[in-house]
Amino acid sequence: MASSFEAWSRRLKLLQLLVHRGHLQTADASRALGVERKIALDDLKKLELHGVPVSPQGDGTERSWVLEESWRKMGMVVGFEERLSLLLGRSLMESFLGGTDLGEAMKKLDTQVEAMSNEGLRLEAELARRFLYVREPEKDLSAHRDTVKALVEAVVRCHRVSFLYQHARQPRDVEKVSHAAPYTLAVYKRGLYVLVDRRDVITSHAVERITELTAHPKETFQFPYASDYDPHKRFANHVGLAHDGSPPETVRLRFTAEGRPYAESRVWMPNQRVEPREDGGCDVVFEAAGLELLARVLEYGDLVEVIEPPSLRARVRDTLTRARARYTDD
Repeated sequence: MASSFEAWSRRLKLLQLLVHRGHLQTADASRALGVERKIALDDLKKLELHGVPVSPQGDGTERSWVLEESWRKMGMVVGFEERLSLLLGRSLMESFLGGTDLGEAMKKLDTQVEAMSNEGLRLEAELARRFLYVREPEKDLSAHRDTVKALVEAVVRCHRVSFLYQHARQPRDVEKVSHAAPYTLAVYKRGLYVLVDRRDVITSHAVERITELTAHPKETFQFPYASDYDPHKRFANHVGLAHDGSPPETVRLRFTAEGRPYAESRVWMPNQRVEPREDGGCDVVFEAAGLELLARVLEYGDLVEVIEPPSLRARVRDTLTRARARYTDD
């Protein structure tokens, strides 16, 4: 996996050089990439194989790889939709990843794409006023730059990691995680989490609560096949990342007539169904598991009532009772 990422990073750099110069000798490509000529030659051939109109011309020391002139003049076409997609992607991610290498990579990619486009689209300042992402409460990972960088490297290269983890609700409870396999980095609630395999048990950890992270480059792991591990399927019937091991169960949320528009405009779970009621409200029904369903329900206040499961109904009632007790003096 790591070699694939590195290879296509090199090939993107070669493509930039070809667009800029029009031609490259294998020796030039080798020096620019800092790799052996054999690897540079293979990268040039791969560009040709994947549809880039570049071909070898000449013989011996005069042989060069030449990019088709019409394609070079056209450059890397970056249309309005593509430019806007980059802007929105940066707006969503850069706010909490801005102080990390990932955040800087987003800026760099934006600059590279703009430089490769002969249209000279410098619209970001204007687009940012016309398409707004409204900031939400988010985590600041700038102080955890080294941790983020090390985790990205470990995930890509399949290196095992060890670290200390401080639990949010029990700050004094520091857990030692040893030689775990970091499978996936996940973005959730404006934060970054790592999913690790700890002896066939997948656990999630907030990056900002990880300390003393150590990567073990000599201890690699085999990234599992999709049939054995697919995070998309794993969380298909799961609300959030926190999990107590309970299986999915039927959830029925009853919205008032005033709350119905909010219920119908949101997808709680892919398997949900909406059942209209005679009083103008509706029931939203789906199968799900996850401790964070409680917070989702509380967002809607008195517009929603949990009908089932009884365990969730009890948790909502107890939470509201404790919250109400804080305002008894008013």
